[in-house]
Amino acid sequence: MDKFFNFILKLIEALKPKFYNKITWLIVVCGLSLMSTPLWITIINEIFEKTLELSITNDSDTLWGFLLCCLGLVYHLLNTGLHEVALSVTSKAALEKKELHDKLIFEQLNDIVEEDALNHILSNLRSDHSIYRNSDQSIRDFIVKATSSSSSFVCKDISEKTASLCEALTEFIYFVDEHFDMYPYTQPQDNYRMCLAPQLNCDRAGSWSDSAAYGQLSGEMEQAVNAVKLSYQVWRKIVKEKLYV
Repeated sequence: MDKFFNFILKLIEALKPKFYNKITWLIVVCGLSLMSTPLWITIINEIFEKTLELSITNDSDTLWGFLLCCLGLVYHLLNTGLHEVALSVTSKAALEKKELHDKLIFEQLNDIVEEDALNHILSNLRSDHSIYRNSDQSIRDFIVKATSSSSSFVCKDISEKTASLCEALTEFIYFVDEHFDMYPYTQPQDNYRMCLAPQLNCDRAGSWSDSAAYGQLSGEMEQAVNAVKLSYQVWRKIVKEKLYV
């Protein structure tokens, strides 16, 4: 059905002249002219009938005039009504395809990092100042997927919020790379735990004299975590508004 209306739309646009209103007007006027007799023709016809018993008008013109008026109206409807219907159907189909594409992209991103999983990661960072390697990798995978050209959202609003979220996540990853380290130092290499500057944390491998430096890093981490949380909330909200998921 969509292909049919798309064909009708292209056909009408190909055959539809820019001055179709004038063509419609010309056809209707010609029809009305045939249906109605001018005053001067009526006067001459009366004179001919009384003097020569001859009529110069013919009732058959009325039928042709009526048919021309109908033709003009049909032509106008084809260029306006049917064109609008075909345009509406094709526009709706295009919109549905765009929404389906964006929903698929969201589902792929959501499979990498779900909302509850991200909240758990951020909560653990705030309470324990630590993150596990698998969680760190899932965030990196999310950034790679969201910033790839094949995963671009068609919706402009979602695309912009996705870019802002990736920016916040990237800043967070940079912070982790610079200030987090494996702790305890002897762990399995699969899903090891990384902590914020363990060499400065008096409860880990640091001392009380390092508390000021650690406190500063802790504040910076809190800012990075808040930026990620806020960006994700904004992104998730626009996705719900646009895609209803």
